Amino acid sequence: MSLFVLTRKMKLSCWSLNARSVADKGCELISRLSYKPCDLVAITETWLDQSIESSELFTRSFQVHRRDRTRHGGGILLACNVELGCVRRLDFETDCEILWCEIIIPSHGSKFLVGVFYRPPSSDAVYLYELQKSLSLIDRSGTNLPLLLLGDFNLPNITWGEVPKCYDALSTVFCDIVDDYFLQQMVFEPTRSENILDLILTNTPECLMNITVCEGLGNSDHSSIEFDWKLKPGRLKQTPRFVYNYRTADWKGLKEDLVKIPWDTIYLMSSVDDVWEAWKTLFFQAVERNIQKKLIKRRRDVPWLNSDLKKLLHKKRRLWKKAKFSGDQAKWANYKKFSNLVKANLNKAYFAYVKDLTASLNTNPKRFWSFVKSRTKKQNTPGCIIYKGSRALTPEEKANVFNQFFCSVFNDRTDNLSSIPGRGRDILLFCLHISFMI
Repeated sequence: MSLFVLTRKMKLSCWSLNARSVADKGCELISRLSYKPCDLVAITETWLDQSIESSELFTRSFQVHRRDRTRHGGGILLACNVELGCVRRLDFETDCEILWCEIIIPSHGSKFLVGVFYRPPSSDAVYLYELQKSLSLIDRSGTNLPLLLLGDFNLPNITWGEVPKCYDALSTVFCDIVDDYFLQQMVFEPTRSENILDLILTNTPECLMNITVCEGLGNSDHSSIEFDWKLKPGRLKQTPRFVYNYRTADWKGLKEDLVKIPWDTIYLMSSVDDVWEAWKTLFFQAVERNIQKKLIKRRRDVPWLNSDLKKLLHKKRRLWKKAKFSGDQAKWANYKKFSNLVKANLNKAYFAYVKDLTASLNTNPKRFWSFVKSRTKKQNTPGCIIYKGSRALTPEEKANVFNQFFCSVFNDRTDNLSSIPGRGRDILLFCLHISFMI
């Protein structure tokens, strides 16, 4: 397990966007998140189904929660930094495209709710009543948590200000829902043409800062929204990681040291935890004497993203800002042309990297299969484990939860224990009750 230390950064960086099919923009999405890291990513119109794995769109730095529709429309997702606890709240979701997660800051346990919502343009007021029902479930649950609701609401007939003005019945229904649950809308710049369709709703506006409407993803006709959420006590960063260098190990010396250790003496202790600590100390003292350690460099999640590509991404953002503030159609055309060029270069670099990996399969198979695993496998351990009403967030808490569960389902049978030499049953129970300290 990696160890983490806190820095002084006191915010979460967030990104909300309408992708209009994220499946064909996977390379650009991964590159964008490497170039400009985020803690929370909310995407509407994902156009995904179960044939597309989340690992094809995000690196292992994220845990992803999805509510798919089809490959031809709709769908939403929320991606959360694995350093945060993230629990899906299905009990708050209703018969509309809405997804809720409870975000937990592991360092001190503060929590807040994040939702992603998409309203199809052709839907009627009944669809908005399902949104109202979802907010009602949260209200009646008594959680009283800070709430953040992101997404594409497709309601162009509202002029947003301190007092919003509605120009049709559907918009009036929506604004009434927003008022009923004491939410505030925080986006005041157009996100598609001249309309504000992508919104940020919250019951704690004082927690939002640096809200910026910026370029969308790929050829999406929506702008995206970047902002910071002031509920994070510190960003968790990896400390240097050391591993044993088995290639230079003195295996003969290790065997001799292990033979000399008086293992029988540790079983005289009365506590199982004391026995485990004593065994572990003696064993690793022998290991440290005979196997050296080496420093593992931090792995780049997007190794094909070089400095030239980062410059292209930076230039793309500058061109978008110029087109946005000038409104000049020639500048918009220039931005779209350059955006297609960036996408082509990103894809070219990605496939060149994959080709190089394939060519090195015989000489360095570990590098190849590590990449394949990272792109095809889901996260082995969830960010948060709930067992008997308790939440486990740290590695030690998760290990002890698994230990409690396996102990609870242990079948106390003695049929074949007679064939085990020595204290067979005692040894088995000893193994089962060890609490692994990670």
